[in-house]
Amino acid sequence: MEKFGGAEVLRKAVSGMLPKNRLRDDRLARLKAFEGEAHPYKANIVKFNGVSNIAKWPESLKETSKQELKA
Repeated sequence: MEKFGGAEVLRKAVSGMLPKNRLRDDRLARLKAFEGEAHPYKANIVKFNGVSNIAKWPESLKETSKQELKA
């Protein structure tokens, strides 16, 4: 699973949770998953008191992924 990106892992997890019927492909097509900090919907994020409520990657994961890319 590490060779896939985080977005692909998320897509497979959501796919497994959806019902196995004809609507599954339509629902998966609406799923938008982006890796990293940059994504095309950054301007649409709602901020409360200047702070956005987006989940942040833990610093330890950022460092390990940088080390893996260098190796």
